[in-house]
Amino acid sequence: MAAPEQPLPISRGCPSSTSLSQLRGDRTLLVRHLPAELTAEEKEDLLKYFGAQSVRVLSDKGRLFFILAKDKINFDFVHPRSEEPVEDDKEKKELGCLTIENGIAPNHGLTFPLNSCLKYMYPPPSSTILANIVNALASVPKFYVQVLHLMNKMNLPTPFGPITARPPMYEDYMLLHAPLPPTSPQPPEEPPLPEEDEELSSKESEYESSDDEDRQRMTKLMELANLQPKRPKTIKQRHVRKKQKIKDMLNTPTSASHSNSHPVLLPSDVFDQPQPVGNKKIEFHISTNMPAAFKKDLKKEQNSEEKNCDLPATEVDASNIGFGKIYPKPNMNITEEIKEDSDEMPSECISRRELEKGRISREEMETLSVFRSYEPGEPNCRIYVKNLARHVQEKDLKYIFGRYVDFTSEAQRIMFDIRLMKEGRMKGQAFIGLPNEKAAAKALKEANGYVLFGRPMVVQLGEEGVGEEASGFGGRERILVLLGGGGGPGGERVSNGVQDAIGLCWAQYSPNTQTGRTSIVHLFEWRWVDIALECERYLAPNGFGGVQISPPNENVVIYNPSRPWWERYQPISYKLCTRSGNEEQFRDMVTRCNNVGVRIYVDAVINHMCGNGVSAGTSSTCGSYFNPGNRDFPAVPYSGWDFNDGKCKTSSGDIENYNDAVQVRDCRLVGLLDLALEKDYVRSKVAEYMNYLIDIGVAGFRIDASKHMWPGDMKAVLDKLHNLNRSWFPEGSKPFIYQEVIDLGGEPIKSSEYFGNGRVTEFKYGAKLGTVIRKWDGEKMCYLKNWGEGWGFMPSDRALVFVDNHDNQRGHGAGGASILTFWDSRLYKMAVGFMLAHPYGVTRVMSSYRWPRYFENGRDVNDWIGPPNNNGVIKEVTINPDTTCGNDWVCEHRWRQIRNMVIFRNVVDGQPFTNWWDNGSNQVAFGRGNRGFIVFNNDDWQLSLTLQTGLPAGTYCDVISGDKIGSDCTGIKIYVSNDGNAHFSISNSAEDPFIAIHVESKL
Repeated sequence: MAAPEQPLPISRGCPSSTSLSQLRGDRTLLVRHLPAELTAEEKEDLLKYFGAQSVRVLSDKGRLFFILAKDKINFDFVHPRSEEPVEDDKEKKELGCLTIENGIAPNHGLTFPLNSCLKYMYPPPSSTILANIVNALASVPKFYVQVLHLMNKMNLPTPFGPITARPPMYEDYMLLHAPLPPTSPQPPEEPPLPEEDEELSSKESEYESSDDEDRQRMTKLMELANLQPKRPKTIKQRHVRKKQKIKDMLNTPTSASHSNSHPVLLPSDVFDQPQPVGNKKIEFHISTNMPAAFKKDLKKEQNSEEKNCDLPATEVDASNIGFGKIYPKPNMNITEEIKEDSDEMPSECISRRELEKGRISREEMETLSVFRSYEPGEPNCRIYVKNLARHVQEKDLKYIFGRYVDFTSEAQRIMFDIRLMKEGRMKGQAFIGLPNEKAAAKALKEANGYVLFGRPMVVQLGEEGVGEEASGFGGRERILVLLGGGGGPGGERVSNGVQDAIGLCWAQYSPNTQTGRTSIVHLFEWRWVDIALECERYLAPNGFGGVQISPPNENVVIYNPSRPWWERYQPISYKLCTRSGNEEQFRDMVTRCNNVGVRIYVDAVINHMCGNGVSAGTSSTCGSYFNPGNRDFPAVPYSGWDFNDGKCKTSSGDIENYNDAVQVRDCRLVGLLDLALEKDYVRSKVAEYMNYLIDIGVAGFRIDASKHMWPGDMKAVLDKLHNLNRSWFPEGSKPFIYQEVIDLGGEPIKSSEYFGNGRVTEFKYGAKLGTVIRKWDGEKMCYLKNWGEGWGFMPSDRALVFVDNHDNQRGHGAGGASILTFWDSRLYKMAVGFMLAHPYGVTRVMSSYRWPRYFENGRDVNDWIGPPNNNGVIKEVTINPDTTCGNDWVCEHRWRQIRNMVIFRNVVDGQPFTNWWDNGSNQVAFGRGNRGFIVFNNDDWQLSLTLQTGLPAGTYCDVISGDKIGSDCTGIKIYVSNDGNAHFSISNSAEDPFIAIHVESKL
């Protein structure tokens, strides 16, 4: 409202006396923006009611002039008369201020004042009023946003940090306990169909229904999506309101007189009140920490302590006179498990009621294509979620599945892991690790069919895997690091109890090693008695985590050529007798190694039996009869029904085309009789063998030739396995599984297909690293900065890595000539040192034997030769005075450089990859947090420079050139200054052109 000749001064609240005097100078006012629905007569009546002497309507757009009554500028609002007189002078209105307590017509939505001098008469704040405001904030999202806007505009402190200091009036108005917000209003059972105004992906995933009926149903169910869905574009609709008569707006209903001497506007005059009902119990679920003012009186009523995240309920007797006083309900048992129907969840997680409202019914599931052939899966602590919309983020899944995690538990926080596939063929799927099978089963029951961003989630149990494209040192890798005994990326350490709890669900991806031990050593073709001794005298004292042994089951004895190494990979039965020893010696080895904390991993040959061309008889390590010609293996027993001869479609029965995945899995590998692992009998016999080993005390298995078995068949076997022996492992622990899958790219079978069963051997690792260290194909060590997933490898938490293995060190398997072995000792030590210093994967070190190599046309014709022996009896592993091995045993794991790098990995386990440096060529350095640092010089010139190590100041012993013995060092000493810098000098002609230091080598 403004005067026609001069503008009114802008002011908040009532104008000053100066403003009033200016108003009296001109009594003609121009009024704009009156409601268009009012007729000219109604406009005139309205203005005359407020003192206009005459009114002239200028147009039909709501503008008009009116002249005020002579000398009358200020008006008192005409209140309806009360039956009793009001005696308090404070009720008199302030001079010069037209005041309307309830607005013009609050019942019709006209609650705004006429001009800037009008104001509301609100009561002072009280516990009830403030609680009602909090309820409104929680119930009406738009109101909450507007309050934040207003706080921002008024430069008030941000509410997102710690609780702000209490104002002086706080204690006066917060004496009563106020109820905190109830749950938000729920959508109707059958919400109306929304407008088709949200852009849908033009790309339909493999889980998206092509049925128009499905899409129509999904459109309707979008209203049920409560998890921060993308807001559709709103089409504004004109709501026609019933025209209000001016007399209706001016006739104010008579209200009851005020009973106290200080009349103020009651909450009932502003807010709608609930209808009175009989006495009843009302509960409020409090999902936030209570202010100190609440806790002051709460202590008088409550006897038990509250956890930070507990959600105590409050009770109140409701009667006709209002809610009355509200007191917190005592928390009788804060440790009691949350009941199935409880809605008490952290405020950052979805509630059970929201899940129920957002789920489609079972009948609707049956009509949707994504739920056809749905199977819930086997009990597991992992869940598999598919049919996710493209808008879904990991935080959305955390909001939903976080309700099944106790965030006050360190173990549960660590185990809670989400891997969302965002690209590739697995886009729209997620793999979520939960603390236990019970939590996963509950998540399946409550979240399956929940509509998220317009699409119902399909939730299953027991599925595990990540896409080939997935990458990153994620939550699962952190879990496995902690299980390995080190610390988390931040250096944190966890208790054995936490490790035990985590191991219940994640042990098939973790080596089950003791705290502070990480790496595995493959003692290829060693005798059981020698392995037992090595565990006690060397492996345990030097921090080795476990031993991979050669296959322990009965195998064929081959004399042409004489006792080759590969005869161990042609089973006859599952009896425990080989040239490495008998069952008694095997049991003794497992027991003695476990007793000193070194685990045993069995090389399990379960894809096949012996070769088709082997003669029938008893030429086996246990003397069992067998007849490959008619598929008779009575020591198991297996017969012709138990092999894949009828499934293979090649003329020879062998694999003829490795680009045919069916051939690779259903036909014979180089003539070896292929077991029909799809048959339950075969699965049971294989599982029986593996369970026998588990009960003895082994910690896990390398699954030989996994690429030649269907992943589902393998899973069916693994699901039958026992938990590990409780004599050495926590109750409920599962065997560590790592599968031999050669995937160098270019073939239809991918490593990622086997992630659900356990870890997988990453053959690209050794092949690529050998090429880099050899400096072939233009490769340089400076390119190793993004080593790991950045080089196209599988996710770190699914990989078992090695520089060489028993196959490719002989030219078999994968990698070819680039593979580094003990024959190239200088480069080999650098490669193994890099592997053990880098955080990627679970590492395995090779321990070999020598054989007389003889090359013809680039091929070693002696690559078949078995271990050192006397007439077929394996030679003892003797130990030389310098701790190396005799009798042609190489024992790379005993080389000082490799042994000390195994210790280095234990020391830096869980630390981040930091402080990378390179010279653009083959001189590189990097650190592992503040616990270790390593430098390489693979160039043809000297390295001499100062680098930032990230280590504490002090003098360190280089563990490559020597050992720390007491407070002295037999090798190079490195001085780290207070700022973490240290000078390194490495000659290009050094025997070992790399230096490694760590906090436990500090002098």
